[in-house]
Amino acid sequence: MTLPVLSETDALGINNLGQIVGERDESKRKAHGFLLDGGSFSAIDFPDAFTTSAIGINNLGQIVGMYGGKNGHANESRTSG
Repeated sequence: MTLPVLSETDALGINNLGQIVGERDESKRKAHGFLLDGGSFSAIDFPDAFTTSAIGINNLGQIVGMYGGKNGHANESRTSG
C-alpha cells in the first residue's frame, strides 16, 4: 500500500476490528484525518476546515475527531458510522 507523502503520520485510535484512525501532517500547521481499514486508506477532511484530526473510532466504525478553521478555533465532530 502506498500512502501520499506527507511530513508525519500519527495513529491516534484503533478499535477491536483493527480499524485505525489518526492524522497526517502536510506541514506543521495543516493536518488531514485518515481511516485505515483492512489495507484501504481513506482521507478524512471536514468541509471547509483548515485542519482535521481523527482521534478515535468505536467498534461500530463511528469516528470522533477535531477540526479547525483558518481562524485557529477548534471544533469537535463525530460520524454516524
